[in-house]
Amino acid sequence: MRARILTLTSAVVLAAGTVASLHVLQRRPDEPHRYVENIRRLDYAPPPIPRPNATTEGDGAAINRLEGFIAEPDLPLGGPVVWLGVGDSTTLFIQDMHCVVDACKVRQSNAVPTWSIDDSSVAILGALYGRRPSTRLPGSRIAVVVGRRVGRTAVRAFLPLSAADTLPGRTPPSSALRRTVNVTLPVQRVKLELIKPDTLRAEKSALFRAYAFDKSGRRIAGAPVQVNVAPEGLPQVPDKHGLVLLALEQVGRQTIVASLRGRSDTMVMQVLPPTR
Repeated sequence: MRARILTLTSAVVLAAGTVASLHVLQRRPDEPHRYVENIRRLDYAPPPIPRPNATTEGDGAAINRLEGFIAEPDLPLGGPVVWLGVGDSTTLFIQDMHCVVDACKVRQSNAVPTWSIDDSSVAILGALYGRRPSTRLPGSRIAVVVGRRVGRTAVRAFLPLSAADTLPGRTPPSSALRRTVNVTLPVQRVKLELIKPDTLRAEKSALFRAYAFDKSGRRIAGAPVQVNVAPEGLPQVPDKHGLVLLALEQVGRQTIVASLRGRSDTMVMQVLPPTR
């Protein structure tokens, strides 16, 4: 008696005039470590399968799309809130999360959404393609949001239907996306300070606090100040208390930078060798 084991690792598409091979592994139940391999030739059979083109590749990308979100150039993975100062603007676009088996990646969406703003007295969609600023922008992959007064509102993006919405047996990803927009007074300054330890050593982490203050001198609570070890450290955003933990990898003088909307504060620290 033989038990046949067939494992499919990927889909095989045969175009006219091509062949492929199917590998079949066989083993006896009493010989778990001994396999006999047979190779079977696979021939193309009608009807013809067209080669992928821009349309079918777009449909395939839509089918394995798990979710979409509204992103900014400085925050490509999006976030719960878009932060703006009065008179400031930012560009928004749609990013998609695509997964194949357990491998996932984020990329800019090909969808062309319709954008809208809930409260145009707080923020408005800026002029694009010769249009006047408004609360609604159809048929555009990007949107420019401009802060008008201190307050909170929401920006929304409504995506057209795609192949993912008709795929049987699964809940389609949302086609109505939303992000909160928080408009504050313009940023006047950013403050960075070391909390602990007093002596910095390589291969250890240090705790910093970073705040942003508006033109009235008030702290902007929750502002997404970015803190990093210059010039190549990955930016970190402090928690709601302004605290951020940075890993210090190199020995010697290290420059720590906190920045937000063109304002920054810098600390030059001496990092000692690690203790052994």
